[in-house]
Amino acid sequence: MTTHNFERLFEQSLATSNLSEKQRAVLSASLQLFADQGFDHTSTSDIAAAAGVSEGTVYKHFKTKDQILNAIITPFITEVVPQAAAEFIADAQANSNLAFATFIRYFLRDRLTFADQNRKEGKIFFREALAHPEMMARLSQQFEAVLAGPLTRLIHHYQVKSDLIDWPPTTILRYIIGTLGSYLIPSIVLNDQPLNIDEITATASEFLIKGLAPK
Repeated sequence: MTTHNFERLFEQSLATSNLSEKQRAVLSASLQLFADQGFDHTSTSDIAAAAGVSEGTVYKHFKTKDQILNAIITPFITEVVPQAAAEFIADAQANSNLAFATFIRYFLRDRLTFADQNRKEGKIFFREALAHPEMMARLSQQFEAVLAGPLTRLIHHYQVKSDLIDWPPTTILRYIIGTLGSYLIPSIVLNDQPLNIDEITATASEFLIKGLAPK
């Protein structure tokens, strides 16, 4: 299992961008502060101090906090999320020889571990995306692209093996992702409750294995 890291992927996206060193420092500091303190409770003076620049430098490059947020969210949607998805899909395909019951436990544990280890970044990302419809629309496009890509073929692979019910693969994926989200959204995005990864994996996998079994 590969543990993906939002912060690492974000730093990689900044490193390959055309942004100046000071702009990258401002965005890196802002991501950490937004995640730790929340967007509303972070001031431009906080950002300047954490980035090691003057507050005037922050305003020179980003006129408002909303511009900073957009400069963070945009690469998350266009680069970081797709890269994290691509890394996971590669792992999933490498384990497609497993029986579906084993694979779904692997899938759930991997995604729960990912969410738990990236909870601060995930919280600010999803909270702000939910508050900005245009950002949510772009995220939805990325989600649909993932559903229509390799994961769909992976589900079809298990259907050919008679491990899964004969439903459209995208429908099956929505049930799997919806089940996972029903645990992640309350515990991480809304209440910051700790995840019991072992318990959730056992319960959710039993529900999905029975619910998606061939008739």
